[in-house]
Amino acid sequence: MDEYLSTEIRTSLGEVSASPSKRLMVVSDGRRIPVCRRWKTGFSVGEENARHLRGLVELYEGDQLLGWCLVCHEAADGAEQRFEFKRFVGAGETAPVDFERMSEDVPADGPIRMV
Repeated sequence: MDEYLSTEIRTSLGEVSASPSKRLMVVSDGRRIPVCRRWKTGFSVGEENARHLRGLVELYEGDQLLGWCLVCHEAADGAEQRFEFKRFVGAGETAPVDFERMSEDVPADGPIRMV
């Protein structure tokens, strides 16, 4: 229901900051765009940056990659444009592997499989 409230009312309630976050950004076609606010299913950016944002973008908090997002425009809200995630893939701490890791009960120098 809070999506129907204006930015000024949400700011006065303390729900959203008046200025975009300095740390949360999306990167699209090499352009870094500051995110005004973020929620579980999407985020919003300033109206002046919204026309350059579409498709697959990367979401960063500072220098740390949070994930890759496929976004679509949802609605305009005053000076903000809201975008929803069609798909969000979080960035992992380690690279994915294409093999099965050995379980702890089988020693690393043991046989590959039991016959």
